[in-house]
Amino acid sequence: MPNSRDALRVAEWVRQYQPDLFEPLFQRVFAAHFALGEDIGDRELIYSYADQAGADVTSVRVAMADGTAEAAVAASESAAKGRGITGPPAWLIGDRLITGWPGRAEFDQAVHRRDRSRLRARPAPHPCSPTSSAQCTSGIDSPAIGSLP
Repeated sequence: MPNSRDALRVAEWVRQYQPDLFEPLFQRVFAAHFALGEDIGDRELIYSYADQAGADVTSVRVAMADGTAEAAVAASESAAKGRGITGPPAWLIGDRLITGWPGRAEFDQAVHRRDRSRLRARPAPHPCSPTSSAQCTSGIDSPAIGSLP
């Protein structure tokens, strides 16, 4: 079993600082471990996947060396603990937290509830949306939790 902490550090740093590149990196690392059987504990392998995803690997290496990547993981873990999450898996669907391995019906029910509440209340546009005149000042969502908006 590889030590995947370095892969987590790189992925979390990319998620926070180059968010558009997180999904392609995640897909590569996931496939490397689960489909290809590669050692995702190999830092150079993870750097190569970050590069393939389009991440600035020089910045990734600096973040790994100066502790910024570990700090990103620590902040994510702290945010998760603040929501009562003590370990994976966990999902935040709307305002409902689901932990453990629920059945499909529980997921479907949570998504349907979220969708119904969205139909009843139309929120103001996000400050970063093209229809908003406000300046975008949003922060980064909690990374330790899978999230469906």
